[in-house]
Amino acid sequence: MSRRIVISGLGAVCPRATGPAALWERFSQGDAGPPSSLAERIPDAAFAKQSAQLRHMDRLGRIALTATTLAIEDAGPGNPLQTGIAFGSSYGCLPTNAEYLEAILERGGRYGNPVVFQNTVTNAATGYISMVHDLRGPTATLCSGHAAGLEALRFGCQQIEEGQAERMVVVGADTLSPMLLAGIALPEGMRVSEAACALVLEEHTRALTRGAHRHAEVLGTGHRGGSLTNQAHTLARAVRDAMHRPESSPSTWAPSSPVRAAEETSTDGSNVGSTKPSGRTRRRCP
Repeated sequence: MSRRIVISGLGAVCPRATGPAALWERFSQGDAGPPSSLAERIPDAAFAKQSAQLRHMDRLGRIALTATTLAIEDAGPGNPLQTGIAFGSSYGCLPTNAEYLEAILERGGRYGNPVVFQNTVTNAATGYISMVHDLRGPTATLCSGHAAGLEALRFGCQQIEEGQAERMVVVGADTLSPMLLAGIALPEGMRVSEAACALVLEEHTRALTRGAHRHAEVLGTGHRGGSLTNQAHTLARAVRDAMHRPESSPSTWAPSSPVRAAEETSTDGSNVGSTKPSGRTRRRCP
């Protein structure tokens, strides 16, 4: 990578944790406890602080906005004119499309809900985030399957490297619906859940100048698709590898001791499609 890019803001929401600290506690426990079901949803309480004016947003937009708000608050103030958004989602607004079309197929075209319809475009969530936080930099919505979040991270880094934005908010989110679950062949014992994660990226010198927390440095990006089973195994290895690194703990989340991290994934754990920085050591999942 031509510039040093760091993560200065973190935000996450999932069925059992809201915020990076709560999520880290779950990771450190090593066991999330017995599942309530094979498909867990984020409780509505996670959206309690959102304005009543945002009730027209679909579920994908609301969880993405929740994670983004947490990340932006964590990162601190920035220039909205120079802050962009890269949103990645495996299935995008597919559950919302199903909800909208169901009424039409059952009762006829005149029963299409216009409130639901405005959320049936792929970039609806990106637009909501941009309007709520008044972000006017470059935006992109990527729905490229299981690698969508990594595609968004790659796009965000490219915008900063090319000088198109000072900061990029990178968001990954997905929701569940009965129709979607019916089309996913889950291996026995595997469970899925709704979740959203947001990162604020900016150049290292800019973050250092304004005294921002530097949670991690992005040394490179990689992306590749694959089956759900292989993707899950690869991500699990990545999390396990990160948890065993001595510098991976909340005590390292301070401006004086940034953690350098590389974002890589593939179906076999190899460094596929990665951008290698010169003169730095890369780690590969075991």
